[in-house]
Amino acid sequence: MLARVESTGISATYFNPALLSFAPAQFKAGFFTIGQNLSIKLMDRPSGVDISDAIYRARQLNPDGTTSRLEIRPLPTAELRAKRGSYDASGWLSFFEFGTVVGFGAKRPFSLGFFALIPTADFQGQQPFFVDEREQYFSNSLHFELLEDRFSGAVFVLALAWRPLGWLSLGAGALMANSTRAVSGIFMPDASNQQDARTISRVSVNTRLVPHFGVVAEDQSWRVAATLHFPLQNKVVGQGELQFWNYDYPEGQTALYQNFSFVHGFLPWRVSLGGRYLLGPPQGLGGWLSADILWSQWSAYQNRMNERPLDHWSDTFAPTLGGGLRVGMHEISLQAGYVPSPVPAQTGRTNYVDNDRLQLGLGYQWRFDLGSSRLSLGAHLSAIHLLYRSVKKSPDAEHPVIDEFPDSVDIATNQFIPESAGLQTNNPGYPGFSSSGWLFSLGVALRYCR
Repeated sequence: MLARVESTGISATYFNPALLSFAPAQFKAGFFTIGQNLSIKLMDRPSGVDISDAIYRARQLNPDGTTSRLEIRPLPTAELRAKRGSYDASGWLSFFEFGTVVGFGAKRPFSLGFFALIPTADFQGQQPFFVDEREQYFSNSLHFELLEDRFSGAVFVLALAWRPLGWLSLGAGALMANSTRAVSGIFMPDASNQQDARTISRVSVNTRLVPHFGVVAEDQSWRVAATLHFPLQNKVVGQGELQFWNYDYPEGQTALYQNFSFVHGFLPWRVSLGGRYLLGPPQGLGGWLSADILWSQWSAYQNRMNERPLDHWSDTFAPTLGGGLRVGMHEISLQAGYVPSPVPAQTGRTNYVDNDRLQLGLGYQWRFDLGSSRLSLGAHLSAIHLLYRSVKKSPDAEHPVIDEFPDSVDIATNQFIPESAGLQTNNPGYPGFSSSGWLFSLGVALRYCR
């Protein structure tokens, strides 16, 4: 949580590359696991909001008395594929981390760092979802917007630090992101038998480098550190090319084209400023106090469907405090932080689930010398509490829940359909929901310094 100020290892490669100048040449490998105990509780649906199978016979009744096709095509509530709220994001994920720091040049004015994080399960997991009534066709559930599949992906970072003066270090790094394009060609020999299809897929993945920068100034007791991270997103764009036998395509087309676009792992502009103060001598009995604040431009957020939220998110400031104690070759540290949610109350159509967070971390490191080299064995334990949050849908919201079965008449009889009166919706977040939970992390690492 305070790696942007305190790190003397491979994690500085990403959090603050300028700190690499103060890190010894090293190789580090570790393993950690993250447990998610998350809860979304849906309020009971009131009577009269379910969509009946009369939706199949409906034509929308317009204010002027005319009728038209339904603008939205919901399914009857009883025919939805998944039970409302059946998705569960809780569980455990494990990761390997490794990397190195090397110095070069006369008196080591340059330091190069490499950091990699590899999941033991999916190398790159992506699980998009809709945040409104469109999710009825898929999981029919709500999801934690800034968690879940964001933990499923490998990370590779490379950074360089330059120390032009003994008290000043400048750093720059790049994180590897990707852009994917997928085209699926489908030929249907018989439109009445859609289980029989000929399908091919063409997929290309291009690598992009997303930069970040850091600066550190320090003397014997004080350190001031600042960082800048550019926005990050992994894009997936594609097209479905659907062909039918003996089909009259629109002029200029040889297939029916269906475009899609996803964004995964979006992170906005982030700027941090922090400092550390040493207590006691640099060796023996001593300690330190650290603080950091991180600004994130969540107002520019793009969700997994490459859409901007209807109700704008807020930028956030997240403070973290910490300290540590060193006794000989032993070190222990404690950190605590608060991360406010950028998501406004979801009283309308959308269901972005996110909570304010309290963070607490505990770390221990034991160092011992092997001739001119040094080994360090470290362990950490952290907990993040997602503070309880409850929201209820309101008809007065700026973007209220949509009536998916508006006042309609029967196609055959032209008579009004009583089940269409009032509000009917399959929005899984209606009429409201609450969320809370815990995240736990436990890890060990071994570091070899020359």
